Amino acid sequence: MMPNFLESIETDGKSYAKDIKLFIDKTMPKSRFVSEMTSDADTKRIFDKAKTDTKYRKTKEFQDRFSVAVTVSVKMGMIIFAGRFDVFNRKYVDPTEISKKLFLMTDDEDYEDYISWVSGEVSQEEVKKKLAEKIEILPDDIFYAFDSPEWYWKQLAGRRGYLQVRGDKIINAHITMLN
Repeated sequence: MMPNFLESIETDGKSYAKDIKLFIDKTMPKSRFVSEMTSDADTKRIFDKAKTDTKYRKTKEFQDRFSVAVTVSVKMGMIIFAGRFDVFNRKYVDPTEISKKLFLMTDDEDYEDYISWVSGEVSQEEVKKKLAEKIEILPDDIFYAFDSPEWYWKQLAGRRGYLQVRGDKIINAHITMLN
């Protein structure tokens, strides 16, 4: 069950429901979402055919593809909405000193999600121990650990890892666990 985000984002008696809806519309407009959910060539071909061929809509091929597209789109919509909610909350409702600084370092939506889940700074030694991959680490690089909330893990969209900051820019997100 998805948390009721719009009811839960209230601070000091102020509801942010309208603001979060506007934020989501701005950062993930419906047209972009639909485009991303139907971007593979086969799905696009099938949906384009169904636009003009009403008989085709009754075929097993179309019904099966439509069912999959709807199922995947609903799940992805929930995950995207949750991520945008987390970013909105961390940016505008409950920012931390770390998140304020990190949000200024990027406009990448994936990084923004990770920023909203940052728990704190971690040492280079911890990162070197945890990462099996070889990464370039300069002496002044700073790392921040992030872990998505439990709800994402239950939806098979969990992410855990580290943001790598060099200077005043996030240069990488190192994923150490995902599902």
